[in-house]
Amino acid sequence: MPATTTGPQLTPTLQTGHDNGLIVFKLERERPAFVLHGDTVYYVRDKYVRSYDINTGSDIGLLSVRKFGSPYVPPRTLSYNPAERAVLLTISSDNGLYELTNLPKDISGELKDSSLDGKRGVGQSAIFVARNRFATLNKSTQVCQQHAWSAIWYLISR
Repeated sequence: MPATTTGPQLTPTLQTGHDNGLIVFKLERERPAFVLHGDTVYYVRDKYVRSYDINTGSDIGLLSVRKFGSPYVPPRTLSYNPAERAVLLTISSDNGLYELTNLPKDISGELKDSSLDGKRGVGQSAIFVARNRFATLNKSTQVCQQHAWSAIWYLISR
């Protein structure tokens, strides 16, 4: 009997069927890492941080995150700091990593790679908690750390 699908299309999936039922394997997350700020949605697609303007419909690439974590696992969460125009990404591979980097002010030519001036660390979750601070959670040690913005950028600029 041929297989039929109903409801929303899940992509990409692998579906197998036999006499006793159907099994569906999801190969990647359905919803990418994203954050909404004003009329702009910042999201990750194909290992690039992109921005989508809701009013005009323009969609542009801002930053490459190709060297962040596994090449096959997209970032899990995205946090945006409008005061510093920075993003904080987390990925579940490699026992959980975060990366903090600034978005470029002007987009011209090739996109900047986040590994050039980004700050990485261990943590399954990371989020901005103030204008100049962010917090990370390391589940393996059950420790939540707060990081000061000025100390991070001092270490990066050296």
